[in-house]
Amino acid sequence: MERHDVQCEDGRRREARVYEEIREEGNYKIWKAGVRVKGKHVNGEAWHSQKTENWYFVADLEDKNSDLLAPGNKDVLIKMKHQLRNLEAKYAEEKDRVSKQMKAMLITENEIKTIQKEITGLIKRVPADPEAPLQISPKVRAR
Repeated sequence: MERHDVQCEDGRRREARVYEEIREEGNYKIWKAGVRVKGKHVNGEAWHSQKTENWYFVADLEDKNSDLLAPGNKDVLIKMKHQLRNLEAKYAEEKDRVSKQMKAMLITENEIKTIQKEITGLIKRVPADPEAPLQISPKVRAR
């Protein structure tokens, strides 16, 4: 066990008891550690930067005393989770509404295309110049 000054999540510097190295991630060595906050022990991880030689402490969220370290963060996290649930529900409603509108829009587009085809069919049957006399086609004359 070693003792190191660490920068905690709440911005304060505390003395941490560092136990054993767990793993390495990038330029950090991560150790099991614990700090004392308001007379109680908080478990977590001490991150040691190999570049800057600084120590940082990240509390284990499942630890029973982790709320002592950053009480504001827990409230913010709860608010953000509630906000996320509300936004997900709103997104689902909007997605449902948009899908219904898309179906209605496709039906309307199909009706428009049908009417346009009927109009083009009628235009082909009407003579270009309404004042010009009608001419009998050669096929009709042959009969």
